[in-house]
Amino acid sequence: MGTTRIAIPTPPRYGWQEDASCRGMDAALFFGDDQERPGERRARERVAKKVCISCPVRRLCLDHALTVPERRGVWAGMGETERSALLREREHAA
Repeated sequence: MGTTRIAIPTPPRYGWQEDASCRGMDAALFFGDDQERPGERRARERVAKKVCISCPVRRLCLDHALTVPERRGVWAGMGETERSALLREREHAA
């Protein structure tokens, strides 16, 4: 018998991510889990957003998050609600 190989998809990589301040950090800081309490979530997101403040690729990250669109987590220093509001704002301006 022959050997069967199964291709396992890898997540897409974007060049800008190589220079991101969050590179190598635990993704749980930016995404949390469904069980976290509201206070825990706010505290976690505050810390995640601080990482984004001086990130050299923040603009590219935001463009990615709005284009894909990323529905969960902190991207470019913005949480889910903030990104949704920005998208609505842009739609009304267009």
